[in-house]
Amino acid sequence: MPMQYPEPSRGGTSSPHVNAGASAPAQGEAAQRLNAMSAEDKAALILYTTLEPCLMCLAAISFVGIKRVIYSALAEDANAEEMVARGISAETINDLLTRGPFELVPGVRREEGRELLAQMGKLAMHKCQGKNPEGEPE
Repeated sequence: MPMQYPEPSRGGTSSPHVNAGASAPAQGEAAQRLNAMSAEDKAALILYTTLEPCLMCLAAISFVGIKRVIYSALAEDANAEEMVARGISAETINDLLTRGPFELVPGVRREEGRELLAQMGKLAMHKCQGKNPEGEPE
């Protein structure tokens, strides 16, 4: 039996979605379209995203039947507040969270993804950034 998804909430806070917010209506519409698709059609879909999916999103993507995810910025590119679990990435835990074959394509146009993270104030500032090769501030 195919997985069924709840209708999106139009009011915001009363939504049954765990990640309710501005994207909940779009997620609800996507869920309606996914419910209408065959397993074969879902498996042919490719999800493109700027940042490596968090572990919860990775599992959700897999369980709805999408089998390929392409992303630019890696989890390590995001600042600590954006990381769900340090040291665990989609690549390292893929087999534990996904259902059936699942392909991750990381780092596609990574610098552009990092630029988007910087514009949003979410780019990780690594110790070497902003310093010259001798470790002194530039």
